[in-house]
Amino acid sequence: MRLFFVVLVAFLSFGLNAPAETVEQLLTRAALPDEVVLDDVKAYLHERVPPLVVPETLADWETQSAELRQRYLDEIVLKGVPASWTEGDVKVEYVEDIETGHGYRIRKLRYEAIPGMWIPALLYEPDGGGDHLAGVLNVNGHYDEGKVRAEEQIRCINFAKRGVVNIHPEWFRCGELTGVDNDHARGAYLDTVGVSMVSVFHIALSRAMDILESHPRT
Repeated sequence: MRLFFVVLVAFLSFGLNAPAETVEQLLTRAALPDEVVLDDVKAYLHERVPPLVVPETLADWETQSAELRQRYLDEIVLKGVPASWTEGDVKVEYVEDIETGHGYRIRKLRYEAIPGMWIPALLYEPDGGGDHLAGVLNVNGHYDEGKVRAEEQIRCINFAKRGVVNIHPEWFRCGELTGVDNDHARGAYLDTVGVSMVSVFHIALSRAMDILESHPRT
């Protein structure tokens, strides 16, 4: 009994003197080896990967591709999106026209991508008459300057001087849309309520395409 008491006191003393782990250390400590986790994930996914079925004819492929595209939109891209986000014509407000005198003009505008979210954009139009012109949607990289970056302007102007109507919307977290509220990571809040975050990106580009499609010269 005396020996047990001595051992117990020694154990408690060691525990009291040992450095306490922080909450961060406790949370980051792995509960399972990495290789076990990887094997479990692979097994889970392999059971759910559908077998590749190669269409035998062009008609079969066209049917399958149309079905896959619609499923991709319905079950992933536009999952949980209310009809009010995609129905109806795009709302556009033209703010200012810049007559360059170099064979094209630039129209500053903003359009409503989804209710309450307005995207600034630049529309480049060739001078002169004529219709049935080509239309191009420009999407910039993740530059802080956004659509005003030099190489973006050069590309858009080049299109316009070659007779192509083209639009360059601002992208999220770039240029005029710089700000923490437009950070891509904020999209996770949509996912938590059952709405696909990628839907915002998709609709923003689709609405820009609507502007091109409805342009009287394209």
